[in-house]
Amino acid sequence: MLFTTTEGEEIMITQELYQEINKLDTAEEVKAIWYTLKQRSNRIANKALDNFFVGQTVTFTGRGGVIEKGTITKLNTKTAVVVVGKVKWTVSPNLLTKVN
Repeated sequence: MLFTTTEGEEIMITQELYQEINKLDTAEEVKAIWYTLKQRSNRIANKALDNFFVGQTVTFTGRGGVIEKGTITKLNTKTAVVVVGKVKWTVSPNLLTKVN
């Protein structure tokens, strides 16, 4: 199943996962799942940062679907700061692609 987030990003989940999510009956169950997913997302983002370094040239898809190319100037705990021209972007490492 394909869903569009509030930010306009399309995500795909399996029918089985969709059905399991819809079995949640209480707000506490939803909060527990949300917390678990957030923790998992943070671990993935932190691991993804290991693949990048300051000064590296990368690309990512910016607002409106435009492919941006820039240089990493800082690595934060969960994000990278990428300078494109005179504009600084804060980007999740999962959205970055190395340029050879």
